[in-house]
Amino acid sequence: MVKTLKVDPKTGLTEKISADYKRTVQVLVSGNPVTARLDVKDSQGDVVPSPCDYLRTLTIPTIKIPTAVNKPNHEAILAANTRLPIVYDLESRELSVFKSNDYKNLVKNLSNVDKLMAKVHMHRSQVADALKARDASMLKTAEDAMIKAEADAQDEIEQDFSTIADMKEIFLVKTAVASADSNGTTIERRYVRRDYFEDTIQPTRINQSQTDIPTPEGDPPPPDEPSLLYDPAGFAKEALADRIKEISASIEGEIGTEGQKDLNVLDYLLPSANEISGLIIKSDKYQVDGEAQWLRMVGSAGANGSASWNLEDKIGIEGGFNANGKLILCEASISPIMALPSLEGWHLKATFEDGIKIDLGSLRLIVSCEISGFAGVNIGIEGAGSIKIKDGAQKLVSAARDPRQTMMSAWDANKNMPALSLDYKGISHPTSDDEIEQLQEKHNVKGSAAISAFIGVEGGIEPKGGIEWLPPEEEDFVSFASISATVAGSYGIGGSLDFYVFLDARAGKFKIRAKAAACFGAGGKLGFLFEVDGGQIESFLRWTFYQLVNAGFRKVVHILEEAFIALTQFSVIYLGSNSSVSKSLINIGTRFRAFSNALDTDSKRHDLAIEIMKGEKKQMLLCATPNGKGILIYNISRHGWYSHALSWPDFDFSIFKGLSIKLLTERKKAIIKIFTTVTTYPEWDNVLQHMNRDGVKDYHLQGLSSRSNKSFRQENEAHVLRFLSYGLNNIDTPLLTLLNDIKADKITEKNDTGNTFIDQYLNMLGGLIKNYYPKGERVVLNTDPAYEKYRMLAKVDYVSPRFYTAKNPQHFDANILNPRDKPADGIYHA
Repeated sequence: MVKTLKVDPKTGLTEKISADYKRTVQVLVSGNPVTARLDVKDSQGDVVPSPCDYLRTLTIPTIKIPTAVNKPNHEAILAANTRLPIVYDLESRELSVFKSNDYKNLVKNLSNVDKLMAKVHMHRSQVADALKARDASMLKTAEDAMIKAEADAQDEIEQDFSTIADMKEIFLVKTAVASADSNGTTIERRYVRRDYFEDTIQPTRINQSQTDIPTPEGDPPPPDEPSLLYDPAGFAKEALADRIKEISASIEGEIGTEGQKDLNVLDYLLPSANEISGLIIKSDKYQVDGEAQWLRMVGSAGANGSASWNLEDKIGIEGGFNANGKLILCEASISPIMALPSLEGWHLKATFEDGIKIDLGSLRLIVSCEISGFAGVNIGIEGAGSIKIKDGAQKLVSAARDPRQTMMSAWDANKNMPALSLDYKGISHPTSDDEIEQLQEKHNVKGSAAISAFIGVEGGIEPKGGIEWLPPEEEDFVSFASISATVAGSYGIGGSLDFYVFLDARAGKFKIRAKAAACFGAGGKLGFLFEVDGGQIESFLRWTFYQLVNAGFRKVVHILEEAFIALTQFSVIYLGSNSSVSKSLINIGTRFRAFSNALDTDSKRHDLAIEIMKGEKKQMLLCATPNGKGILIYNISRHGWYSHALSWPDFDFSIFKGLSIKLLTERKKAIIKIFTTVTTYPEWDNVLQHMNRDGVKDYHLQGLSSRSNKSFRQENEAHVLRFLSYGLNNIDTPLLTLLNDIKADKITEKNDTGNTFIDQYLNMLGGLIKNYYPKGERVVLNTDPAYEKYRMLAKVDYVSPRFYTAKNPQHFDANILNPRDKPADGIYHA
């Protein structure tokens, strides 16, 4: 249907009409197509989506025809939504105006790469939405579509652009509904083969004699207008407007009588220049070289047909590299912030040595890269990446997507989220000297030949970021490690594990290796090396402790033995020091032995007990490993004759019991304080088994292979009870009876042995959670009033919803992108 509308010669406004339409409404001005972005409403006033799948009566709102004021006899005809034959080439600083037929040939030969990239970004966004919705069916559909879209984009690049020099970015002009913030035109960014545009299309343009236009890279402003020097975008606007008027006049002289029907397009030249200038003003940078063009194409910056982005609309945290069209006109770099594998993170679970599978909570990786030009932008197409080592530092490069490695392949149907599974089988410990670089190279797979050829040499990107976990007492993810600035001298082998903690003995730091599966469940060979820096040590200790708590204090598979020993030794040294002095992990074993040797004196053991009783490091004490707590109890409970000179006895006398002497009271209080931090029976059992100088559990490591861990625990518990009752006449129940009751599991929550310290010990033991602490709940002292609630929850195997999901997944720790507490000397400032 074609409807001729009358145009008001004074206002340029058309009349309103109502008619039946099935799809879209389009406009012709004097026979030339003009884009009309109309809010089409039905008879009830509701906006009708387009295209419609059924016939409705539409009301076409009033639109403004810019030519109407100057040419009041023109009529607006409803027809096609079309571009105008005006093309800006900012790289060459040229403006071209074409006749309709020549322009149609150009449009037919435009590349669809940017449109296909828009589909890639759309499907990646749908994958993220499916993960957020925890919908497996939705995830599979979106993931299959994403992989196909990536393949289609790669095929199009291979077909259209064999090298970067083949690609040309141009800007087309389209009409729009006039409004308070629009002058009737919009700009569309598209891509075409350079040789076709320069050799075939440009020779057909009308304005052969005058084509050049000024840009911010042009000549400096005149000396008599110095204010423009500080506003290059403003200079471009003024200069461009003047130049357009000159070109317009030139075209009128060149076009000839046979082209008079195309002259109406000149009415759009000046508005289009204003649009181009406006977009340049919005840009932070003005870069139009090949690298900048490539970046914008991969980001599908022209996908929505216009470029009306808000400068404040920064690229936020996403699941994967996704510029998603949020690029201003001429910016040549972006810094996407990615949550891997998604905002919701991984559900971490492990299969332990005894075959039991246990949930360990949620974690995710946060990664940010300054992407500029070719460096890593093909990741935008491939959707995957890898780490290579260059000059001792990690560099992010692209990698081919592994079709077998998808989110669906890692989906946990019971939890409705992807799971990162850690299996005890196949784990090797750091006994060889293979460096992390050699391990990294195994995962450095380049992308497809076509993409690599198009990109050329890729230097890689320096990534920033870290690892975040979900503490029970927090609503948001919290970081505990940052991407390592260097990998030189890093050691550690985790066998088949995709995520593990090791000790870099040379650098003196805890480091975490996250292999491909821990980063991109949706493909790729990406693997990062993270390290725990100065300001992150407390969070790292808390994360490690909660891993132990969730595992029921089994041997945690993903913290390698050397790292776990170093963690224990570090915490013991810190808890036992009388000041918060910086402690380095370099030569931590030597430092620990020196600390242990110092504790061979009564005065140092007394000082250790006093330090524990201060309570200034209660969070560190709570999160100390069972090994560390065992070491502390072992040292505090040992004593010689000089100990009595440092701690005077307490005397008590009663008619019924006579004289009672209590010895080493401060040390007994310290031991009880340590036991208040033990919150489950498995942890209590581990503390007693590790109660020796080095915190070693197994007897065979001490040359006593004939003894069992159980007998070791019973012997140490007897030592603790003897120490707590140390003195004269200060216990009524024989110790042998108590030990037999403990062995037979007859200890209750209320005890009256005639000794306050032993009663406290037995009351805690009798009231302990027998198996697992309720997952996702804050761990408290076993003497805390809230402990009773958690004890009741543990009886029904309660798991808090917070164990898997953050309340605000969009929030992340920005400090891991610009760490302020990262010392250069590898020192932990505990």
